[in-house]
Amino acid sequence: MKNIVIFGLGRSGTNSLAETLSVTTHQHYNYLKEYFSDKWALDDDGQIVMPNTGSLDFDVKYQYIKNLSTPWLFNCTPNSVNDRVLDLMINCAATHLIVRENLQEVFLSHILAWFGDKFYGNQVRREPGSIWINQEMFDKYHAYYLKYQTILGKIAPVQVIRYENCEFRSTQYHSKYNLHNKMDYIENQQEVINFLSKLQVGSY
Repeated sequence: MKNIVIFGLGRSGTNSLAETLSVTTHQHYNYLKEYFSDKWALDDDGQIVMPNTGSLDFDVKYQYIKNLSTPWLFNCTPNSVNDRVLDLMINCAATHLIVRENLQEVFLSHILAWFGDKFYGNQVRREPGSIWINQEMFDKYHAYYLKYQTILGKIAPVQVIRYENCEFRSTQYHSKYNLHNKMDYIENQQEVINFLSKLQVGSY
């Protein structure tokens, strides 16, 4: 029984898909959530648990998952992938890729997340046209997207899943930072359109 990694560009459903699998078709798996991003600790029996405070360093978490005797399932995005996580994805697990077709939605979901909790579900506490995306943010996302593309070039997903076709266990994943009118909150909309156009064709 092969381990499973759910990988995708952030704000594309990695959390929601992994959670859904863990309570439906893969209940017998050791569900580790965003394992290499979350804070974890060991309980008295030496089992890994998510605590309220404290964390284990990467080496401890890596060795723990390598030594697990039961099949595991975790999800990740480019931010938490390094060479050893990539090794797990390629050699120790079946990696499933989830993609969200509308890159504009993905990008703006990141931007809204970077602005904190002012965007949650339908509770918006900003005025339309009140967000200016500066060059630093464009550059930050560009680097993130390039890392995503590099990882895609190294893995061979066993399945590609469309975010738009998923029925997630929790409806929050279709609401948090997923407002239908995200672009309305952006002042420099044309810059966003130009940026994404260049990003998709690799000319940014």
